[in-house]
Amino acid sequence: MASGGPVSAALARLLDEMRDAPAAVGVWLCAVLAVTAILSGRAARFEYVGIARTAYYEVSAGTVGTIERISVDLYDPVEAGAVVATLDPGEVKASLATAQAELARLEAEMEAERVTLTRGVGPQQLDWRADLSSFEIEVEQRRLEELTLKVEIESDQVEKQRLATRLARIKPLHADGIVSASEYDDLRLLHDQVSTRIEENRILLASIQEKFRTAEERMRTFQQSLPVEGREQSLLEPLSAAVEVQAKRIEEIHAARERLVLRSPVAGQISQVPGSSGQSVVAGEPVILVARRFASEVVGYLPERAVGVAEENMRVFVARASDPAVSAESVVLRISPTIEPLPERLWQRPGVAEYGRPFVVATAQSLELVPGERVSVSFSLTR
Repeated sequence: MASGGPVSAALARLLDEMRDAPAAVGVWLCAVLAVTAILSGRAARFEYVGIARTAYYEVSAGTVGTIERISVDLYDPVEAGAVVATLDPGEVKASLATAQAELARLEAEMEAERVTLTRGVGPQQLDWRADLSSFEIEVEQRRLEELTLKVEIESDQVEKQRLATRLARIKPLHADGIVSASEYDDLRLLHDQVSTRIEENRILLASIQEKFRTAEERMRTFQQSLPVEGREQSLLEPLSAAVEVQAKRIEEIHAARERLVLRSPVAGQISQVPGSSGQSVVAGEPVILVARRFASEVVGYLPERAVGVAEENMRVFVARASDPAVSAESVVLRISPTIEPLPERLWQRPGVAEYGRPFVVATAQSLELVPGERVSVSFSLTR
């Protein structure tokens, strides 16, 4: 019995420790669960490589012709609407000359019709038909005046563009002293005179158009007072139809003249100049390529192990590869449905091709990324 004392004491201590063990284990389990919860709520940051890119705009010939002049050089900055090239106006000038001759012929016919009416010769010298013919002649004469003036304006526009092209060509020569001041000033004076004549003719055109509308309204008012048979009748129908054809032809000439001047659709820089002065071109053939000054999108690449990381409209951060501290928030716009080869410059080891899933991210203009610049795209994902 004497030896049972120490044994009993040891057994009692073991029993006491076993009674305390559940509490200690519970504390440790709670601590582990708390740490796990904290870590699971933290955002993991994933960073992928991308290349900034911009939109390119093709300035093409709108008609068959010959390039008269390229007005820009490679990498020149341009504003939206700036003239970058002009086509030779020879064909348009020929069309204008033909239109002027045709208008002169129609005016002669109209005058002959008026003289016939005044002298009372012909089948319409009696009753209301004579008066209706008089109103119709006045309307068509006003219309011919309008068309004639439009042709003059179109001709002056062609001449103005020709002088502007010459001015642009000799201006640097004048600055270098190759072209005399008098020659440059004479050319500039001619350009200003043509510009002034165009503006004056436009004012006159507005006045003639108002007279045409007034004459047309008087004719309609008179027709309403006629017998039913005369309200829809036109005694100068063949001549009126010829004038209408000429009006449409002048509209075509105007459109053709507009196509002679090629303008930049956006503000940016000249990225390519595939055309050259004197080159014959067809409609749709590129003459100038314009790029926006800064990148508008970034194409990033998800590695094959993470192809499902990105989603459309997901928030990301775009930063310069050369200066990661400069970044801006953006969103994923589009994701490619396929795995594609990465650009060779992004391969980690030369000669070893890499593949990934491209995605497109909008860029903040504040970054002013250069097209082709390497960037990093970061995702923050909750684990």
